[in-house]
Amino acid sequence: MEKGEKREKVIEYLRREIDSGRWPEKRLPREIDLAAELGVARGTLRKALSRLEAEGLLIRKKHSGTMVSSEDPKPVIGAVMRCRSDFYEDVYRHLLRELGKAGYNGTFVDTFGYDVPKMRTHIRRGIDGILNRRIAGLISDGFFFYKLPRREEILRRNPVFFDFYDGFSVCPPNTTGVLIDYYQVGRMGAEYLLKKGCRHPWFFCGPLRPGIRYSPSAFPLHKNKRMIDGISDVLTAAGMDPWVHICMTDMQWKYIDLMLFEVFSDPGSRPDGLFCCEDVKVVKLLKIAKECGYVPHHRIGVYNTPWSRGRSGHYFPSIGLAPKKCAEALVRLVRLPPEQRENVYIQPELIERKTDMKYEI
Repeated sequence: MEKGEKREKVIEYLRREIDSGRWPEKRLPREIDLAAELGVARGTLRKALSRLEAEGLLIRKKHSGTMVSSEDPKPVIGAVMRCRSDFYEDVYRHLLRELGKAGYNGTFVDTFGYDVPKMRTHIRRGIDGILNRRIAGLISDGFFFYKLPRREEILRRNPVFFDFYDGFSVCPPNTTGVLIDYYQVGRMGAEYLLKKGCRHPWFFCGPLRPGIRYSPSAFPLHKNKRMIDGISDVLTAAGMDPWVHICMTDMQWKYIDLMLFEVFSDPGSRPDGLFCCEDVKVVKLLKIAKECGYVPHHRIGVYNTPWSRGRSGHYFPSIGLAPKKCAEALVRLVRLPPEQRENVYIQPELIERKTDMKYEI
């Protein structure tokens, strides 16, 4: 049994015991005793207790133990979304704060890693836990929605979707939520490089699964396609052929690396500016370019993550997607009746920072 699955079982058990009034004095046993009773590690128990504390069912104080809350718990908003990986972790943290400010507790199921088979079991159990309890509203990350179990039950809860064009093969009818204007992201990145004087800018969007790339319904909605549309319009207006400057592939990374080595090794194909769909991809391309003895001075990424703020020794401009604004919009929408909701589009913002010349060649 996976650790995450054990944690969800412990959470379900403790909820039942709290509801049944098992602890009339409101005090739970010591962690070491309760962990032994349940047959789980103390770390697993502590994560379960932390979740119930976030939901307002428990109060934990140092040196005083864990108590059942005597106050009526705050209403709970459930969220099935990515809670890790730079930008999405920022959205998650802001969402917790915004829910608290609005008088709600949040219970989250992290869908990060759902493509890894061993992660799916406890993600499924987490979704079951949310759907089997009373919640005041539901937020769902659109990226993995088409893969998630119990999709019909999720839709019946009238969720607010986040970033729901990203990866959707079929958009559910009447879907509303918070979207990012990726077309404008593409325009902003291309305009930045042209203003810097680049005549051979290069946009790299990385590997895209064939199931998305060749799907007539999914590809037009994908964030990379929307960015490409924005870039193409800017380059076309500047008299350039967009497809000389755009790299989109469904190859695996080991083959992409070989292609990149060829691009950066040949003076005829070397770009004078880089624009990647994620900050981390900029860093990856810079490493390969440096091995080839050539690093384009102008580069820009997307998401404004630690990768563009100095992780791995690189500093470069990034197009920020305002995680705080994303969280505020999600909370505002989830509190409205479904019939009053309208899509919110988050506009990107250019975040300029100087390139650290120490790492130039």
